[in-house]
Amino acid sequence: AISVPCGFTPDGLPVGVQIVGRHQDDFGVLQLAYAFEQATGFWKRRPPVAG
Repeated sequence: AISVPCGFTPDGLPVGVQIVGRHQDDFGVLQLAYAFEQATGFWKRRPPVAG
């Protein structure tokens, strides 16, 4: 399993999606997580800095 960033709540808190695969399919889980990150670009987003 892996957790991947997928956005923020209205309050600016980070939210993640968990991807779970079959037993001993770590490579498949990592491939899906990478594809999700490339398709969404959420990993590039940062919450605003509190002042």
